[in-house]
Amino acid sequence: MIKVRFATLDGIRKTKSFKTLAGARKATWAWAGKDCEVGSSYAISSDGVVRVTVEGCSLAELFSDGAPKGPEPLGMHFRVKVDGKYIERILKYSQDVDRFLEEHSDITYDKPDGSIGVCAVEVEMWTDEGGELRKIEPPKPAVPSYDEEIPF
Repeated sequence: MIKVRFATLDGIRKTKSFKTLAGARKATWAWAGKDCEVGSSYAISSDGVVRVTVEGCSLAELFSDGAPKGPEPLGMHFRVKVDGKYIERILKYSQDVDRFLEEHSDITYDKPDGSIGVCAVEVEMWTDEGGELRKIEPPKPAVPSYDEEIPF
């Protein structure tokens, strides 16, 4: 038995029970949409109005179409290194990188001698287009040679 709970911003609360995953999907997609943002314990509709929780199956099962899928290609994305180690979170947009760096601008740790150390934070651009994951090297700035005249 699958039990799906819906809650809206205006206070409407509904609980429905289903015998099959297909029935639960159909009702959930009709009420909240297929493109909900799925979290660890609940999903939110794309317009932010409906909150969905479920018992008897996972949210991933409820919002998938049932077809086996590989990982969705991200295309261009950013990965953050803190002291040489990649963090789990992958950032898709440059404004997300800016926000992350702003929020974590002073990552520090306690050294064994009691002083405070500062972690080095690096951002790298990656792509998985073409089926392979590769780092994109930033373009090197064009520096004129000493023989060239610099126009002013």
